Amino acid sequence: MADLCEYDLVEKSKYNDWFEDKAHEFNENISRLKKDLSNLTGIRPNTISDLFNNKAKHFPLDTLNTLCEVLECD
Repeated sequence: MADLCEYDLVEKSKYNDWFEDKAHEFNENISRLKKDLSNLTGIRPNTISDLFNNKAKHFPLDTLNTLCEVLECD
């Protein structure tokens, strides 16, 4: 029985490590996307971040138009 518990702990540890790696990778990809959008649009990085995090106090139409042009919105 002790062997099974030890195995479970090892498996959980592997899963936790894998999950942390994937979460870190995801966060890096989002950060890169925000930076790329800022570079492509000329919109300040803080504004892009606020839009991603739904913290923008207002959403100027020129910002929306610029994002739509770069992202090729219909």
